[in-house]
Amino acid sequence: MNDPFSYRLQWAERVAFALGMLVLVGPVFSHRFHFTTDGPAHVYNASLILQKLTGSIPGDAGWDFTPVPVPNWLGHALLALLLIPFETPEASKALHVLILAGLPIALRALALQRGPGPPWRAHLIFPFAVHVPFAMGYYNFCLGLLVFVLFICQWYHIEAHANATGSTRRYVVLASLLVLLYLAHLVPFGFALGWLGIHSLFHWAGQTCNGGTRRRELLRSSLRALCACLPALVLLVWYQVGQQREESWGPPTPDRWEQLSRPFQLVDFPAERSLWGASVLAVLMALAQGLLSAHQQERRGRIRVFEAVIVGVALLLQATLPNFWGKGIDILMRLALITHLCVLFWVLALPQRRSSSLWIPFMVLPIMIMQQQIRGEEQERNNERMRACHAVAMRVIPGGSVAIVSFDWLGSHLPELAFADRNVLNLSNYEFINPHFPLRWSDSTMTARAAAPEHPLDVLEPWSNVPGTRLIAADHILVIGPPQDDAQRQALDLLRTSLRGTHPEEEGDGNYRLYSRANGQFNSETRISKASIGTARSVPFQK
Repeated sequence: MNDPFSYRLQWAERVAFALGMLVLVGPVFSHRFHFTTDGPAHVYNASLILQKLTGSIPGDAGWDFTPVPVPNWLGHALLALLLIPFETPEASKALHVLILAGLPIALRALALQRGPGPPWRAHLIFPFAVHVPFAMGYYNFCLGLLVFVLFICQWYHIEAHANATGSTRRYVVLASLLVLLYLAHLVPFGFALGWLGIHSLFHWAGQTCNGGTRRRELLRSSLRALCACLPALVLLVWYQVGQQREESWGPPTPDRWEQLSRPFQLVDFPAERSLWGASVLAVLMALAQGLLSAHQQERRGRIRVFEAVIVGVALLLQATLPNFWGKGIDILMRLALITHLCVLFWVLALPQRRSSSLWIPFMVLPIMIMQQQIRGEEQERNNERMRACHAVAMRVIPGGSVAIVSFDWLGSHLPELAFADRNVLNLSNYEFINPHFPLRWSDSTMTARAAAPEHPLDVLEPWSNVPGTRLIAADHILVIGPPQDDAQRQALDLLRTSLRGTHPEEEGDGNYRLYSRANGQFNSETRISKASIGTARSVPFQK
């Protein structure tokens, strides 16, 4: 590809890809805050991890690391690193850019690896890069998708250099990616193991007839692949043995085939579904074009059957698996995203002529722009809600304790960016009672919560996750959202009556009301010292 036309095609593809990236990540920088539902909770807990590791939190802070190697560590670890140079809003946005930009870049790398010519087909990922798990702030799963693509890249790299030196190093990289994939999310991790197993079976079925030498090579590569899986499998067994058992069956879900489009409906508009249909049409057109090229170029050759089988396996799982729901699982929605990725893997594996896919950016870029027009108003509204809540939450005393009473589930995590900045202990931290996350309440704290005497404010626990005795002992109580029904209105009246004289109401904006302990007499229990995170300097625990 040294002729001038090929050179111009390469540069045209790079420019088109750069434009797609700008359109994709542009909304992240349109506002100081970029809203995702659970995102602030991840940032807050990452700040606790960082403070724990730097020694700036006392040993009796009331929480600890989960003793088993749970998944869902990767997002927290990356955020903890990002919090060293960045403030909390910027750290979360940096992770958003990594998630949004990382997937197209990884898929483009896979496209370059799979065949010659400009990787136009990798641009098909752009309309699918912003999805419901990202909007919900499921960072670990989103990072899992990225690592899953990198895992596929590495396996094809191993396959392409099977007879070259340095194979041990390549398998070590593969093992590291599998460990990262486990630490990200179990759904893409499990699918990656299945993908590797099916790929190995295809090799054995298709090439063992070539004689003893070839069989020995296949056996050697299979053993190396198994060894690469062992570290992650050890972590999985450890987690399964040590985790707390819980039911996570959810309510009846819509027709499971509707789940194929559900991950891309960020707003409840018919136009969203139409744009998903247009994106799928573009993928199917590229698939048909690739299949036609395969027949023309390899009349007696093979079409990429393995990738087609992988798509079939993903669809079979979509049709048969029960929809585990709860604690961020919602397995069918996640499988739908993986199914879309597998179809793209199939498209990338098919041959193409060097200029036959020039139409892709002309179809993809308008879809992306229309997506952002449809979603933009609600995103900006949520960004502004986060800014308003952050301004109120920043009034809390550094190192104090706070409880949240949220009548708006969508906004229950809004103040946690401010809590991370102020080094506040959030008594309402729901992740601390989630056995699948890295942090948890300590055994002594859980015993105290369970043994707490009855209190009139226990009625608020569905909206606060805090027993009444701990709620009333908090230095600050932040009420989010107006009450939605009579039960919530009665609960808010009871809260105001109970706090009269101890926690005067501070001025809020109507949707966010902060009650702070009067006369600066803040509660001394579970205070968190102000940390100098950048220098890892500990500040004495304040009593």
